[in-house]
Amino acid sequence: MDMGVRRLIRKRGLSKESCISAIHCNCTHLNATMGALQIKNPHSPLKQVLRMFLVRRFSLTMSLLCCSGILVAWWAAYGEQSSLAAAIDESTKTDTEDTKATFFREKVMPLLESRCFECHGPKSAAKGELKLTSRKTMLAGGETGPAVIPGKPAESLLMQAVRYEALEMPPRSRMPDEEIEILSQWIADGAVWSDDGPPETVEKPKNVFPLEERIATHWAWKKIERPAVPAVKQAEWPASDTDRFLLAKMEEAGIAPAPDADRRALLRRLYFDLIGLPPTIEQQDRFFSDPANTPVAMEKVTDELLASPQFGERWARHWLDLMRYAETLGHEFDYPLPYAWQYRDYVIRALNADVPYNQFVREHIAGDLMTEPRRNPEVGFNESIIATGFWYLCEDKHAPVDVKAEEAARIDNQIDVFGRTFLGLTIACARCHDHKFDAITADDYYALSGFLQSSRRRVDWIDAHDETAKLLAQLQAHRADTARATKLGLKPLTADVREKLLLRAIGEDVAGDENLVTEDRVARLKEILLDPKTKDLSHALSLFATLLQKQPEVSDGDVVNAWHMAQSEAAKIVEAEVQASIVNVPATTRGNQTLIFANLRDGLPQDWLSYGAAFRDDPAASLDLPDWLQLGAVQIAAGNGGSVTSANLSPKLRGELHSPEFELTHPEIHILAAGKGTRVRLVIDGYVMNEFSELLFSGCRQPIDTDGEFRWIRIAGDVQRYLGHRCHLEFLDDGDGWFAVREVKFVAKSNEASGTRPEIASTNKILNVGNEHSRKQLARAWAQAAASDPEWMNLAVRLRLLPTDQQVVLDHATAAWMKAAELPQPGNPVLVMCDGSGEDEYIFIRGNHNNHGPTATRHMLTALDGGAGLQDTLGSGRMELVDRLFADSNPFPSRVAVNRVWQHLFGRGIVASSDNFGVLGEAPTHPELLDLLADDFRNDGWSLKRLIKRLVLTRAYRLSSQRNAWAEQLDPTNRLLHRFSIRRLEGEVIRDEILSISGQLDKTMYGVSVPLYLSNFMEGRGRPGSSGPLDGAGRRSIYQSVNRNFLNPFMLTFDTPQPATAISRRSVSNVPAQALILMNNELVHQQASVWAKHLLQAGQQNDPDIIKLAYRSAFAREPSETELASLLEFARADAANTPDATNLLQHETSLTNLCHVLLNQKELLFLE
Repeated sequence: MDMGVRRLIRKRGLSKESCISAIHCNCTHLNATMGALQIKNPHSPLKQVLRMFLVRRFSLTMSLLCCSGILVAWWAAYGEQSSLAAAIDESTKTDTEDTKATFFREKVMPLLESRCFECHGPKSAAKGELKLTSRKTMLAGGETGPAVIPGKPAESLLMQAVRYEALEMPPRSRMPDEEIEILSQWIADGAVWSDDGPPETVEKPKNVFPLEERIATHWAWKKIERPAVPAVKQAEWPASDTDRFLLAKMEEAGIAPAPDADRRALLRRLYFDLIGLPPTIEQQDRFFSDPANTPVAMEKVTDELLASPQFGERWARHWLDLMRYAETLGHEFDYPLPYAWQYRDYVIRALNADVPYNQFVREHIAGDLMTEPRRNPEVGFNESIIATGFWYLCEDKHAPVDVKAEEAARIDNQIDVFGRTFLGLTIACARCHDHKFDAITADDYYALSGFLQSSRRRVDWIDAHDETAKLLAQLQAHRADTARATKLGLKPLTADVREKLLLRAIGEDVAGDENLVTEDRVARLKEILLDPKTKDLSHALSLFATLLQKQPEVSDGDVVNAWHMAQSEAAKIVEAEVQASIVNVPATTRGNQTLIFANLRDGLPQDWLSYGAAFRDDPAASLDLPDWLQLGAVQIAAGNGGSVTSANLSPKLRGELHSPEFELTHPEIHILAAGKGTRVRLVIDGYVMNEFSELLFSGCRQPIDTDGEFRWIRIAGDVQRYLGHRCHLEFLDDGDGWFAVREVKFVAKSNEASGTRPEIASTNKILNVGNEHSRKQLARAWAQAAASDPEWMNLAVRLRLLPTDQQVVLDHATAAWMKAAELPQPGNPVLVMCDGSGEDEYIFIRGNHNNHGPTATRHMLTALDGGAGLQDTLGSGRMELVDRLFADSNPFPSRVAVNRVWQHLFGRGIVASSDNFGVLGEAPTHPELLDLLADDFRNDGWSLKRLIKRLVLTRAYRLSSQRNAWAEQLDPTNRLLHRFSIRRLEGEVIRDEILSISGQLDKTMYGVSVPLYLSNFMEGRGRPGSSGPLDGAGRRSIYQSVNRNFLNPFMLTFDTPQPATAISRRSVSNVPAQALILMNNELVHQQASVWAKHLLQAGQQNDPDIIKLAYRSAFAREPSETELASLLEFARADAANTPDATNLLQHETSLTNLCHVLLNQKELLFLE
């Protein structure tokens, strides 16, 4: 018997007493009542008795004997009318409580100690603010709520965590099932804790987030106040108020500023800081020979460089670091990020145009929502919308196992970039909990998440000179001409003419207008009536086609009655489907029955969104055009029935149609659509990477190619994996195709066929056949009803029933429209953001997207504007977000911007942690100066160029890097800027410098990136299919392709960052690999050879002149006598076998080697 018990315990996971009662007692007391005792109840008194004996470690046999004795005694004493529970209640009550306490001590407490106390015990910091050290603390719970609900294990968070249903605890590995069962039984028995008193519920006081305290105690949250300019002792030294603030700090510390740098150092500084290229010999001569004093001469050069197109290229690279710019998506296969280069070019143009910084940021956050976007001054395309593409420059993964987690990670990256770039705050640190140090709550984080949750990625098309608008105007004019010709041509087809034409076509002998009721017109109409498809109710001539095609023995009356019955039944089906719409069905049944999600027969539903020229507002609509004309040059074979189409004007126009966001409740979606060369996709939690790989997302996108007929398109396959997720549909027409959408259904069962809803022509809806079945009466009634039926209008035009002269006019208008409709839409694609359905995101408890807390309504950081909700919640709200970002009360945008510019010019920001103005960031060295610059920046129209000019014309910028022992002792890190800090150039600038020196630099701007040069050592998944040129076609580094998984090794060696998140300040290393790559890199060797050829072509007569020319090109100076002697000695040693010993460097090989030596000089890499 014991073996039987053990088998049941092992196989079914039953408790020991359940198994014993099943084997020994159920035969008598399960299905029948013996002695008034049934034990179906899992908490029956018998089981309580068994449990009491077993827990006290009686043997199985002894337990059964004791139970039997109790039962016999009870039956003899109390008989069948009494309850066993009543008989043993008093005697077992105390024992039951003791049993539960013993079970807790011997089973539960050891389990908690071994599995939980490491993180939630008496000696550990309470992770998630949860302690499991007493019944009170369990009932109080932590951040996620009470850990246990006594008597309800399924609802207890502790059980959900150990079962890995929500939180996954213990985090290292899942507990064995038998241990989980112990906890479940303990909670089911009331969660008795042997050391506690009677059960009680404890309200845990919640920690109040110290928002006001954090705002008040940290400098960064204080409003910008214009400071008083300090007085200084060396009144003649400062060139600006900026210098006075710096000098005041130096004087306070007892430090004197370093002497001014020479003109050579200043010229190199200006050129590399402002345009990232070395000055040419001509530019050097002009500056060195300028008779004006140095500040005046510097101002001339500064104005020249700020006006140079290369300025935007240099400063765009700084900005692209913040935007984690790349042209591939990384992860496993490094799929391409389409059209990313368009964003790069936008940044260069904007910086060159000195677009005000607040406008620049506004375009980034909500450029797609601007009612008056900024236009390119030369060709007129929309610049503002391009900026929104920065949101999607992040990494992305294909085939994520948890697509919602992937969306959460993507939004986390977007928020991190937003916070660090525009506010200098680490907002992403509040993803899992309120920020540990700054005045940022988790509610703030998820409020910002809602803005992104309510936005979508799409491709827009930008065109020059309003070419698309001109094409639209041309198409609309042709459409209007066709509409007018149609209306004029239809006017003579009066009800009387329609009646006579129809009667003649069905065989009735009637007289009619000889010019309109002609034999050829009647013949064409009769041919249509004899087509079996015409009998369908969607056709305006359905009744008369049925009459004409009836069998002779069938009477007209029977045909009319049958037709009328079919018409009524079809109308009922239509009405029933309307009632089955998702808006009319309780939420509890939505997953159990097929529902209509959207009916697009009467136009675009209110909450749907359309984008692109194919859906642009049509001024001709005011002409009261026939509906069928909205299909333009496309013929849809399905006949009557409205739809929303991308072919209103032309099948060559591009456009997108988006559904509102919805929760996926059904395993399949069926779409009634027609089209050619277009597609539809289901976007689940913002996931679009199935464009590259459909792994785990098969069936989520489908082509729309239906030969012009409306057919049901199934979105199925892996869709059923994502029930409960948030989704939307996108219909995509990239041009040279079209689609028309009529209906969207949510289908309850996989592979369920969708019956097509009857389409009833408007004439047939209102045709009253009455009790009279005379063909003449029916024809008259039809002629009156068809007056406004678009199907009849379409038919009349197709059958050429119009008067001859009007038909000629219509043919000409239609031909012109058809010809215009063949013109492709101009423009170039660009990745942008657009609005979706307005959604607020849940707070994810401890960052877990499966563990929802309360909803966070969309708002700006509470510390900045009180957390006020949006005024308009229908869209994303991004325009309102950027308005609040640049509120006068917000000190961050201007402070962060001027600090970043200061960093790029002086090597270190006033706040060294330029992307973190929070508590863990560094405090400003000159807080009053920072506020002065920020205030000037705002008052000066947020101009970056004017800010840069003010800073490079300061006395501080003119300082030399000369060190003073006393100053170095007092200010060893140069925080007070008593001298100019020597700076190493970035990898991109070093490469551009080498190309410029060699004469190979191609200054062509903009356009598709140059493919990456692939060395033999660059292997792995996602490797580009072909290599670019070694010299990158001579283009600047900013135009070289940035592949996340295959970054340029030369750039990486010089600390070019991985494009993963916002990088405000690059690392600067000094490692042997840098010397090695300059010595061995193929590009450096190639450019040394190119430089040597250019030097030889310069026509220098002797070796010293060649060396001097090379020095001027590379270092903006001539070599010293020592340097010249050393290089000539090198040339002699290198050319030992050369016959001509007088002009050693006239030989290309020798000169190439010397050029290679010069390209390895430290002076080339650093600014002093």
